[in-house]
Amino acid sequence: MDLLRGFAAVGVMLFHLHNTLWIGWHHFWALSAPTSVIQRIGAWTGQLSDPMYSLVMLFFVISGFCIHYPNAGNKAGLCVRSFYCRRFLRIYPPYFAAIFLSLAIAYLPYHSLSLFGFSQGMLLGNLLMLRGDLFNNGSLWSLPVEMELYLVYPLLYFGVRRFGWVRTAAVVSAVSLGAAGIAWQGAAWNGVHFPLYWIIWFSGMMLAEFWRREKLPRLNLRWLLAAIGAGTAAHLMRSAQPAVMWLPWGLCYFILTWLLLTRIREARFDLRSIPGVRCALFFGAISYSLYLTHAPVLGITRWFVLNVHGGPLINYFISVLFSIPSLLIAVAFYLIIEKPSHRLARRFK
Repeated sequence: MDLLRGFAAVGVMLFHLHNTLWIGWHHFWALSAPTSVIQRIGAWTGQLSDPMYSLVMLFFVISGFCIHYPNAGNKAGLCVRSFYCRRFLRIYPPYFAAIFLSLAIAYLPYHSLSLFGFSQGMLLGNLLMLRGDLFNNGSLWSLPVEMELYLVYPLLYFGVRRFGWVRTAAVVSAVSLGAAGIAWQGAAWNGVHFPLYWIIWFSGMMLAEFWRREKLPRLNLRWLLAAIGAGTAAHLMRSAQPAVMWLPWGLCYFILTWLLLTRIREARFDLRSIPGVRCALFFGAISYSLYLTHAPVLGITRWFVLNVHGGPLINYFISVLFSIPSLLIAVAFYLIIEKPSHRLARRFK
């Protein structure tokens, strides 16, 4: 799960970097000046980061897995009070700090009271998690959805114990499909609340339950083609139905996570012996901090690049180097804010 978390956080950052600092696919190929081989390779590489917006759905699958895993097969039952205390302390203080970091970064390059006032106008809704996005930190949109999913987790937990996995999955699927139908009709509000994503999060719960019981069936590699097909269909729906596309993306990452879990169980070596895995685990450790802080830091980096360079960067690989400030800020944020918050949350058992 740490490997997947690290991959998802870095992928989302690369997607935002693709849209923030790089000149972009169409603008690159429309350039009248000659381009080098390295720049053309960078353009193809940069285009691969475009579908990485979807990795938020992988976060939902991972979240459902990690939230339910400690309670999977637990006959003692769920302590609702300690669960909510742990989730609040684990999620809310870093989120709260990220909002104020975003506001400070928004104010820094412009020194505009009107711009800062606009941020303050949205502040109450952000702090109460009634909304997540700030104009310079759109990544925050998923955190209120996460909190809604945490609020309904005890309902799912006791529903599974009372009615079983099949019946509960049927109800959750009906809710999500109903929400997708409403979104299909153009209800924009439906994309920022939990019902649309409930089945995706619930799929992570199911993986945790059957993984812990050692009853998770092995999938063959044909399922990999199914995952790729679901992801391709979702990406093609991006322009026409931007909210409904999240369900096939969720199916894609559910299958991929299932495949990875069964392959890991069969592995006869320590994954940490593979080169680069320890680095990926580090990104997994700071993934929440990186997700919370990278967008506004990339925004201030963009302001610097536009003022010094005079426009977006042509070479994608150079733009990737400008992600280093985002990584450094994420590490500092993790050490100062998230890690102490996490340590405090662990006291509630």
